Amino acid sequence: MGVLRCANLLLRTASSNFGQGWVLTADDEPLSVNSDSTAVEIDASGQPKLFLVDGSGAFVLDDGGYPILSDQGEPYPTGLHLPCAFYRGDEALMNGVRRWQTASNGPQKSSSLLIQSGSYRHRYKVMHDAINALAVGVAYIYGDTTVIADNGGVQQPVDLDHGEAIARAAAMGSNVLSVVYDATSLQLRISWEKGTGPTWENATKHPFIHIDAKTLFGLY
Repeated sequence: MGVLRCANLLLRTASSNFGQGWVLTADDEPLSVNSDSTAVEIDASGQPKLFLVDGSGAFVLDDGGYPILSDQGEPYPTGLHLPCAFYRGDEALMNGVRRWQTASNGPQKSSSLLIQSGSYRHRYKVMHDAINALAVGVAYIYGDTTVIADNGGVQQPVDLDHGEAIARAAAMGSNVLSVVYDATSLQLRISWEKGTGPTWENATKHPFIHIDAKTLFGLY
């Protein structure tokens, strides 16, 4: 019996003064419990939306580059899976959570698509594309900014410089605090908002301050 199934059995059969909890697995709720590699556009009931495909099985896109709803279509994938990294924007990619969201064109609030949301296009996808560029050693340009420089097809690890570049590219205009953390070397870079009212500027408009956590906390 797997770990999740054991935890699920324990929580279902045990009680406490604080109530009960449950762990759901993909075996219990295949439409609700999923990984980012199988995430799709869903409606407010948690059911996959269907989109028009052509004779070759490719999705038909509108003038804006987005798939077209169709009762006879196929689910449209939303997760941008990378085997080397875990990352998120505002949008949940597990269907059982996403169905209740209002943020990022959530099904409970909007009939628009997740992939049309600002968070998906400017945060989640930016992080994916930048990390993927590092993984395959190519350049990634976002708008007018070269976020990741070309490395001749040679894979690059995500160091603090790359982390800061990605944080700046993916930050929202309302960003009040930005932290880049290298868990291997225990090094951090932090930037925060400054000013008030008309002089206010978000965190990524300012230099990042370097902190050596090993020295700060006496870890050697």
